[in-house]
Amino acid sequence: MKKVTVSISEHITENFKSYVIPFNKIVDLVKSKFNYSAGTFKDNYRNADNYLNYSDLIILDIDDGKSIDEARIIFEPFDYIIATTKSHQKEKNGKICDRFRVILPTEKPINLNKTDYSKMMNEVFKDYPFVDTVCKDSSRFYFPAKNSTIITHS
Repeated sequence: MKKVTVSISEHITENFKSYVIPFNKIVDLVKSKFNYSAGTFKDNYRNADNYLNYSDLIILDIDDGKSIDEARIIFEPFDYIIATTKSHQKEKNGKICDRFRVILPTEKPINLNKTDYSKMMNEVFKDYPFVDTVCKDSSRFYFPAKNSTIITHS
């Protein structure tokens, strides 16, 4: 079973401890009380300067532009977890639509500094222009959603 590294905390910057867990356990994490990040951080303090140049997950935030059904087809060649967010199918900025994350394990670890990580994510966005491009920094974190609907594929 594929294992991945994820950092979690109940805080938004402090105590972001990294754990190696089976990829399928991400399902429990996104519905937990913990904020989560694909990055690992020096001194467990989440910010760009503390990013330890390691990630083995890519998390894509989709707030508009694709439905979950469309995303399932697009990402079908990959292992993935799709998890709805708190604002899924709720009015936000005058619009009601599917809002979710696509969590993808990488084949090999991503060992890039914070600048090159952002450049890599910009390349990912070229293939998936419907993804929220604000979510490209190496220290990005995500809030959990207790009532998240989960779809897995392997």
